[in-house]
Amino acid sequence: MKFWSGMRNTAIVLGCVAIVSLGLIPTGSTNTPIPAYSQWQTVGQAAPKGLRSQLQKDRVVPGQLDPAQVDQMPFYKLQESGQASPLYLVYGKIASLSRSQANPLCGFAGCQFYIYMQRENKYVNAFEQYLDPNLPPSTPLIEVSSRRSKRLPCLQFNQLQSNRQNPLIKKEPVVSDTVCFDGKTFKKITPSNPRN
Repeated sequence: MKFWSGMRNTAIVLGCVAIVSLGLIPTGSTNTPIPAYSQWQTVGQAAPKGLRSQLQKDRVVPGQLDPAQVDQMPFYKLQESGQASPLYLVYGKIASLSRSQANPLCGFAGCQFYIYMQRENKYVNAFEQYLDPNLPPSTPLIEVSSRRSKRLPCLQFNQLQSNRQNPLIKKEPVVSDTVCFDGKTFKKITPSNPRN
């Protein structure tokens, strides 16, 4: 009798392990954090030549932002298995600018963030938004979502609530927005959700 009882318990445990490993029961967030932008390479170091040219065409502002500064923008190539084509993430924070120099890509709400992609042999800007990297230490600025759209990953952006409404309020919760590719650009698909 004891033998069969032990076998039944083992079968139940193995069955539960199989169900969880097949993904039939959610086990929590499956988002993958993207490294902090301070760990990214720069456009000048790593961006494909065509993207670098397009960024300079899109972002150079005579008297405000020159090609050498565009080359210093943080750059990250996102390519996961099964992904239709790479996404190129570019953050407008330029490290070489001193505190006294104004960065035309940054403002009160943070710095501009861009998603570029290649379509028909051209690099196109598929998304842009201001992001502020000032978050709690354990909260990534950007995460790759487990969601997919048009064979591309969706991205989740985390920001302090105060960055959106009243920057004078301290210790506001972190909220998350998810953007997914709709065939032309990345669009916000969820309202701002508080992050646990």
